[in-house]
Amino acid sequence: MLRGLVALVRDNTRRLVIERSHRLESIVARLLLDDPALLRRVTQGELAGLLGASRQSLNQILRAWEREGIIGRRDGRMHLSEPSTLECRYLHA
Repeated sequence: MLRGLVALVRDNTRRLVIERSHRLESIVARLLLDDPALLRRVTQGELAGLLGASRQSLNQILRAWEREGIIGRRDGRMHLSEPSTLECRYLHA
């Protein structure tokens, strides 16, 4: 019975982490689409604080988007380079 409870808690935790990650991605996508210059005005730490997320979680999302070409770097700061991809993937899913 204890093993069953541990497995249930583990599965629920995994689902919550995935769900939270997807929600955070959608929130960040909406913010960037509403204000494409946001990443040039605030630090990742400031943005994470405003969202109530960890800087690490936000950083993982932004790095993945950078690898995919959705965001890029200019003058050492990130910028939105593929807004249509971001909108299709995270707001119309």
